[in-house]
Amino acid sequence: MFRKFITFSAGLYASTILAALVRVGLKSLIAKTIGKEGLGTYAYFVSLTTIGSSVLAFGLGRVLTKHVAADQRNGNHGRLVAAVMSGLVAISILLTLIAGVGLPYLWAANPVYFFVLIALGPMVLFQMGRAVLRGYLDRNREAIAALAAGGVRLVLVSLTVLLMGTAISPVVGLLATYLLLAAGMLLYLGFRYPGQWSKWPHAIRDPEVRQLLALAVPLWMTDVMAIVGRQADRVIVQGKLGYSSLAEYSAAFTFINLLDQPLSVMSRMFLVTFASGFYNSAEQYKVISAVNLAFITCIGLLASILAVPLTPLLFTGEYKAVATLTAILSVAFVFKSVEMLNTAQTIVIDYPQANRNAKAWTVAAYLPTAYLLTRHFGIIGAAISYVFSAACYAFVHAMFMKRRLPRHATCTLNKMVWGLVLYSVTLGVLLLLPNIYLGLMLIPAYLAAGHLFHLWDMVEFGRLAKRLLHRHTMGDALQALIPPSR
Repeated sequence: MFRKFITFSAGLYASTILAALVRVGLKSLIAKTIGKEGLGTYAYFVSLTTIGSSVLAFGLGRVLTKHVAADQRNGNHGRLVAAVMSGLVAISILLTLIAGVGLPYLWAANPVYFFVLIALGPMVLFQMGRAVLRGYLDRNREAIAALAAGGVRLVLVSLTVLLMGTAISPVVGLLATYLLLAAGMLLYLGFRYPGQWSKWPHAIRDPEVRQLLALAVPLWMTDVMAIVGRQADRVIVQGKLGYSSLAEYSAAFTFINLLDQPLSVMSRMFLVTFASGFYNSAEQYKVISAVNLAFITCIGLLASILAVPLTPLLFTGEYKAVATLTAILSVAFVFKSVEMLNTAQTIVIDYPQANRNAKAWTVAAYLPTAYLLTRHFGIIGAAISYVFSAACYAFVHAMFMKRRLPRHATCTLNKMVWGLVLYSVTLGVLLLLPNIYLGLMLIPAYLAAGHLFHLWDMVEFGRLAKRLLHRHTMGDALQALIPPSR
């Protein structure tokens, strides 16, 4: 089962990398074909649908995945899947009717709002379908769904951009993508659960469905706060600075989002590692947090270095602030690299309320901060607010964690403070270097400085690399991070 889980995670990692490359290609095409206004409109639509889908999903994705995984032998989950999907179809129709009735008002306010209302239902339907596949650990169909999503998005958005050539054209392409993907997922689930769909009105009144909804509520609250925390800065940038500034901000996230892919996979991996009882002692945790900090921040430095030559190639020479924004935004990963481990630790020790409480405090502090910084300092202020959000969550979470794991929390605080100092100094030196080659040489110097100041131990990197090189598959390579059972 563990090998199956690792292989499944590797497949998801590959699909997220593919999706990231598709997004990079589409952003480049939009920027070069219809300019900043089009890329800003595209980014605004993505932010609004991301926030809206987190509200509409009601936290059911992970709960549905858990229920399907736990109930495969009994086979009673079909009616729950049918009830959830049927309810979402009804909501989708309702939102479409509201969009149609309010078309004159929505279009006058902002045409994007009209398309967002129609897209929300199909977008969540497809997400829920993938959650069902994830519950089966069905890596083949999950990979097909991910490939289909990336391929359809690439084709339809590219076609609408090339054929229409207006600022709203990528939004039309995304709407068509969500509609087609939702229809395909409903067709597949209809064949997988025959005879269940006509019973959905009765299933909604089923106590088990109500229990499913009750379990989803705390996850829903956490998810909504997390999404708002990640997307609010872009909505504020659009409202205060317009689509052109949002285009540059979105272009910077093209490089930053690549850092999220290792974090998303490693978070699953470390959750299993900690749950298995490994690296839980304070000394072991100190080692693994140091290695993780060095690895993630080196990727951040690489993204900051490559942003300089790649921005005019992927976008145009008009995107002058992207390299600076990328460097500022990358500072957030000093905090995220350590916080990701802490989140896994608190879940393992049955203390998930630390995650929820830390997120609530962070969002409450972040929203006014993002507004004020963006208002006074433009997109630079928005980038600083993103770093502030990551720092606030990491420090507040460490304070909650200190109640149960004081030595772990102390290690976390030390790593974040001194890691921030070293990374900031390295970024300052990077800005003074005249070319990319000297910038790349800065990475080993950064690693050596971290070793010198005892932020990490380079010997640990060698041991880890030696273990990984003795594996022949990606699944085995990931498994190498977890010690054998004693």
